[in-house]
Amino acid sequence: MVFMNDYDNRKTIDDETGAYLVYEGGINYPGMERFSFHWNGVKMEFEAQRKLNEPGDNSWNPNIHWKFFQIDIPHNMQDQRDEIANMIKQALEAHGYIYKRDRYEEVTAEFVPPQNKK
Repeated sequence: MVFMNDYDNRKTIDDETGAYLVYEGGINYPGMERFSFHWNGVKMEFEAQRKLNEPGDNSWNPNIHWKFFQIDIPHNMQDQRDEIANMIKQALEAHGYIYKRDRYEEVTAEFVPPQNKK
């Protein structure tokens, strides 16, 4: 699985699986962005928190770390949540920010699942 930015169609896409990520825009909270992830004909929306870090010693480019917490996964796909979260992680790391991966030294992402309420 290799996600690549398709600037013309505004997607970060994996040609092998047909899965793709779309940047939907910011929300009224600094550093929070809206995305949709499309796979097997299903659109799954989520929000991600973007943290920009200072450049490292050997680069002028900053680093980005994405955290996403909840994905709108249909009930019939819940058993694939880990697989979907992993694909989203890879897509965000390839995406960078607004389809500009090359402006950043390192881009990382992590899924922080909601805690079960007891």
